[in-house]
Amino acid sequence: MKNVLKLYDEEVRLSPVSTAEYSVNKDADVTYLLYNDGLNYISFWSFPDNECSQSVRRQLERCKEQRQTIMWRVYGHDQPSSLRHHLAENGFTLASKGTLMCASLQQLEVPACSFCICKVVDEQGLLDYLSVANEVFEDSNDDHYENYLGALNDEKTALYCAYIDNKPIGCGRIQLSSNNTFALLYGGSVHKDYRSRGVYRALVRQRMQFAKAANATYMCTEAWSTSKPVLKKMGFDELDTEQTWIFDYA
Repeated sequence: MKNVLKLYDEEVRLSPVSTAEYSVNKDADVTYLLYNDGLNYISFWSFPDNECSQSVRRQLERCKEQRQTIMWRVYGHDQPSSLRHHLAENGFTLASKGTLMCASLQQLEVPACSFCICKVVDEQGLLDYLSVANEVFEDSNDDHYENYLGALNDEKTALYCAYIDNKPIGCGRIQLSSNNTFALLYGGSVHKDYRSRGVYRALVRQRMQFAKAANATYMCTEAWSTSKPVLKKMGFDELDTEQTWIFDYA
């Protein structure tokens, strides 16, 4: 899996693709995504250990005037090893821990499910998608509507919604990396009243079909404790651990 992780760093983190939701930017030896709502997501960096503290402070200074939130996701293999210490020392807080999981699409087979899974193609479908996402993540950010509406015409992105009796009960999106090597799963969620019925698995299967049609090689996702066991049963392997650090000027 080391070769897969190296390829993930090069294609997903170092060379991400700009979308309707964010633009890709460079600042010295740091690659970051600037979201439409002002979030700065630090995607990749290459500074040495003796410049670590200085580089962290440089990112803080860059975002200070606009008082933009910074999200810095650090994987277990990332260097320099002192980065976590310097993030904490400069006021970042550890927001969450997760696991980067990956599956070979050539080997991944997910059994068919009976749920109705529809690709989001219009505004009504997007409203259905967001009704589930907002309930599960307790997030009603208005920027999501505009961001995702713009993504509906992006061939590298797809959003899906699961229904029972025309009621939206689950959602998830997928995005292809720059060279289509990786298909990245985001936002997989199921309404609390419909969990443990296979809806999450059905959403993964639908996105797997999208990834295979695009000739992607791997499917990856950031898994939390709730989804990790399900993904393991489906054939995903643990690629690395990750920590998400946040600095919020607000």
